[in-house]
Amino acid sequence: MKIKETHEMSTYLMAFIVPDFNSTYSNNKHKSTEWVHPNAIANAAYSQDVGLKLVEYFADYTGIEYKLPQNDQVTVPDFASGAMENLGTPNIEVCTNNIL
Repeated sequence: MKIKETHEMSTYLMAFIVPDFNSTYSNNKHKSTEWVHPNAIANAAYSQDVGLKLVEYFADYTGIEYKLPQNDQVTVPDFASGAMENLGTPNIEVCTNNIL
């Protein structure tokens, strides 16, 4: 595996995620990969679509173009923090507890 050089960033924006997840890939303007638990792969395309629309929305809203070569989104089961804004890799909690 070859890892490309990254942009300068604060260390708290760096994330290493080692899951046993499935993924969907979109070779559009932002080359997006959605990483999900195997049980959630049916929902990955929707999440990926919404994520890419949000990237475009905020680029238009702020006037700042998204400059990274790709955007990987990771859905993490029962993620204590709820979400994290790692550079190029947003992490989103997926609650797996049934509360009834």
